[in-house]
Parts: sequence; C-alpha cells; structure tokens
Amino acid sequence: MIKIESKKNKFTYNVYHVTKAFYPKEDIVQTVDEKQEPLVKIHLPEGTCFSLAPEECVQTEDVQEEKRDVTKKVYQFLSKQTGQELAWGMLTGVRPTKLVMQKIEQGMTKEEIFESVVGEIKESEMKLEQRNQMRNTLQQDAKEAFEKVCGKKSEAKEVEHMTLEGMQKELKENTKHQMEYVNELKNKSIKNTSFSFE
Repeated sequence: MIKIESKKNKFTYNVYHVTKAFYPKEDIVQTVDEKQEPLVKIHLPEGTCFSLAPEECVQTEDVQEEKRDVTKKVYQFLSKQTGQELAWGMLTGVRPTKLVMQKIEQGMTKEEIFESVVGEIKESEMKLEQRNQMRNTLQQDAKEAFEKVCGKKSEAKEVEHMTLEGMQKELKENTKHQMEYVNELKNKSIKNTSFSFE
C-alpha cells in the first residue's frame, strides 16, 4: 500500500494519478493535512519515503504552475525510484491539447508553446527503443533488398554503413548500368543477325 500525504487538496489529483501510473497494482491512501510542513509526502511499499518541501518548488501565485511543478518533482522521483518513464511523462491523465489551448489563450507564440510543451513532455525509453528497432529493421530490409537486386552480398560490409539515400542512389546507378548492358547485348545480337529478303 502507498500512502500520500498532501499539504493542500490541489495536489491530490495529479500526485495520485502519477503515482498510480508507476504502481498500478498498489492501493493508494491519500490524506490532506494543512498543518504538515512538506507539500507532499509519499510512503512507498518498499519503505522508501519521498518528501517535497515548499522551498524546493517554484514560488508563484499561479496555481496551475505550482501544481505542475509539484507533479513534475513527484514524477522525477518515481521515475528514478522505479527506473522507468511513462509514455506521456507527467501528463498522465491530462489532455496535452488542453495545455496547448491554455497557452494559446495566454498569448504565447508557437515557439514558446513548443518549448514549454517539450519541456513538460518526456518521451519514454520504450518508445525511443521501438523507433530504434524500426529504423534498424528498415535498414536491414533495405540492405537485403539492395543485395538481392545488385548481387552485392560479398560487399555487405560497405552496404552496412550506407544510408538509405546512399543505397537508393547506388541502386539507381546499378539499374542504369544493367539497362545499358542489356541494350548493348541487344544491339550486338541485331548486328550479328543476318536478314535475307527473298
């Protein structure tokens, strides 16, 4: 069981959902105690305790910014504690489009919104690993296709370090040379053939 103690009610929703995302099978009990010193305390099942003092957070009158900062600190702790990251970072349970719309309403430029959102959203290692695996698979498939078409199996070491663009360029060049060779053979065959008109 996980126990979450918050100084203010406004932290309970986000802290609960981020914690639940890291520990989906654990029961969570929350309490609010305005007399406690830390903004948030989390007691994890393995005995670890996390405590977030007010001076560790952004000092602001903006309630949303304060909540976001507390959520971010909790997320960073839980990510480090569990060794995992969530697909949408600390935005679990939050619609990212809503955050963007709020920033547009505040008059932020596209660049400012992009920088802000990028700062808030962290891609998970799993998604990055999936992208890397996909890229490696595509490169391997392209290499095999290149070898089949061009018969370059003996030169596989060179192909291994080529980019997809490089492979495409060499494939076009080889196709062009093969077509020229075929046309040359046709022309020789035609010249060597005698026609008789009787």
